Amino acid sequence: MIFKNTDYFKAIVEKQSITKAAQSLYISQPALSFYLAKLEEELGMPLFNREKQPLELTYAGKLYYNYLLRYENLLSHAQYDFKSLESSSSNSLNIGIPHWFGIFFLGEVLSEFTERFPYVTVNIIQGGTHDLERKLKGNLIEFGIIHTPYYSTDLTYEILQEERILLLGLKDHPAFADKPTSFAQPSFFDIRLLKDETFMLTEADMVLNKTVRNLFSRFNMDPRVNITCSSTLQLTRLAACGLGFTFAPEFGEYFSEDIAKLSFYTIGTPPLTWSSSAVYNRDCILSLPAQEFIRITKHVVQHKQKMRELGQA
Repeated sequence: MIFKNTDYFKAIVEKQSITKAAQSLYISQPALSFYLAKLEEELGMPLFNREKQPLELTYAGKLYYNYLLRYENLLSHAQYDFKSLESSSSNSLNIGIPHWFGIFFLGEVLSEFTERFPYVTVNIIQGGTHDLERKLKGNLIEFGIIHTPYYSTDLTYEILQEERILLLGLKDHPAFADKPTSFAQPSFFDIRLLKDETFMLTEADMVLNKTVRNLFSRFNMDPRVNITCSSTLQLTRLAACGLGFTFAPEFGEYFSEDIAKLSFYTIGTPPLTWSSSAVYNRDCILSLPAQEFIRITKHVVQHKQKMRELGQA
């Protein structure tokens, strides 16, 4: 059977050496070589280029490896689904999400997830990055979706997307004269030109605030902050009312009437960015529903990003 002892093949791929793979599997090198030879004989072609050191997969090897991963994933899903059918108890999934994820992505993700796992109860716990990290370490949630400018060695991060943080201000502000830009294709702006202007920021313990404060520090700026708020949507509305400059992630679904009043710019070289990630404890083995929720989230987030990029072209 071509998918027998798949750990052997994956070990060779990972170690890029039959000898090292055999050592990691605690079997002899001749036994592992015999396994690989029989597999290649069954498939009718070599799976590794033995002239290269470390070993490299041939095209056939890459094809087999992709099918292997799909086979194992399908088998895992089948085992979980049948086990769930046997169980009379309800399954549950505790997820930590920030408000931005709930507004922009949660509906689409849950629509696909609940169709795939109708028997799983999803418990959504909302909070900020630091609050969700505390809940993760306290095992109150299985994983969280958070923005991650800093990384903890206790946690595992699966990046969902990278996005730029944009500067927002009224279109008719004198600082923006002769600096064409758009929401779809924001151009660069030198933030130092606004050192004497008034800014509105998210609350002090929020990731966006700390990210922007680091930018100010980099440019030796200490501008006046007249308003703080937990919602980037609210800050966008206030900026459209002319109450000051603010910052927001580029992939937010902002009000069209606000976009019409505002100019959007990238800041910093390279542009200021942050990551959104699915985060869970490093020693945690995620349940299949959790793995699927993350997979679906990644698909939805990246699809939205791709559609936005196509709209810019």
